[in-house]
Amino acid sequence: VANVASHTAIKLYANGVDLRVVLLEDASYEADAILAPAAVTSFADLAGKRVAYEEGSTSDLLLNFGLAENGLSIQDIEPAPMPAADAGAALIAGQVDASVTYEPYITEAMGQNPEIAKLYTGAARPGLISDVLIARTEFATQNPETMSKLMAIWDEAVAFLRENPDEGRAIIATAVGSAPEELTTAFDGVRFYDVAENAAEFNPESGSFYAIFADIQDVSLSIGLIEESVDLDGLIDTSYLSQ
Repeated sequence: VANVASHTAIKLYANGVDLRVVLLEDASYEADAILAPAAVTSFADLAGKRVAYEEGSTSDLLLNFGLAENGLSIQDIEPAPMPAADAGAALIAGQVDASVTYEPYITEAMGQNPEIAKLYTGAARPGLISDVLIARTEFATQNPETMSKLMAIWDEAVAFLRENPDEGRAIIATAVGSAPEELTTAFDGVRFYDVAENAAEFNPESGSFYAIFADIQDVSLSIGLIEESVDLDGLIDTSYLSQ
């Protein structure tokens, strides 16, 4: 059992790992963004411009989804591949015209240069940049009680965080080795989903999560993260959400 980014789960599954996505844990709304000088107000303004982003990462997904949504492709810009941790600094230094990064680098870049603004964020397609809980199929099927307990523990954790945000954030910050105040913008830019919300959003008729995973797969194909489409119905197992 592990926590991974949604696109990583799809990639692992496409590469033959027998796993199931059993829960969508969180989605980035404002914690991932394309940054550019305030004068850049649309994707059209990025045409021919040098854009920094980390290949194969959430930044790659966000950039390519945003470009496609606005009638452009990666061929319309000048890619400047680099780690997301360096992308903001490259923009501040004037080495690139725009950058794709995530918190805390978004806040750092905007704090150092007030002319830098968010052109596009994960909020444009909530769930595109997200984390999921995955389990090996054999383990999940042989240990249904354990899977149910994991769902219950997750539910308790989300409820605690919502009811005690300061204490909950402090616990998470300690676990990742940071001070709570250093992660404020990251926390504010992410939404967590409890089990009931998962059950509702994974409803094939009224939910949005299947459509989101289809979008993640489409972008993963376009950037070469996977070579062929996978069976999302086979990848996603919602059976533990109702136990």
